[in-house]
Amino acid sequence: MFKPKFVGLLSCSGEEYPCGTISRLATRKVLDEYLKGMTTTVCVPLFLAGDEQEQNFVKKFPCITIDGCDKACAKKGVESIGVKPVESIFLNEFFNPQEYEEIEKGPLNDFKWKNHEYCTKLAEHIANLTVKYLDP
Repeated sequence: MFKPKFVGLLSCSGEEYPCGTISRLATRKVLDEYLKGMTTTVCVPLFLAGDEQEQNFVKKFPCITIDGCDKACAKKGVESIGVKPVESIFLNEFFNPQEYEEIEKGPLNDFKWKNHEYCTKLAEHIANLTVKYLDP
């Protein structure tokens, strides 16, 4: 099986949901700390607007979607151009009900989430999934 040098991460862009914030912060943690230089993020708003560069990347490289809610914007967006994400993470399925409820009650757009155990837990999961698709 061909393994590329990059994997794309498409994280939730939901500014109105704490789970969107955790999705984005966990993705940044993977990009900046865990798999620096081996992953990239795909800008979901640009991608959904039809940006050719973003869509071509998704067509060429494996992508993992990280959705903060059941709207599944990232996953549905990828599928809308005929591509299936290699992995799809839904925070309401990833976190146990108590954790998910705690996140949903948390502050919006708060960068204090960056060092929260839930953000680290999600980032580690994303990184572990990502390495399965990378060329060593």
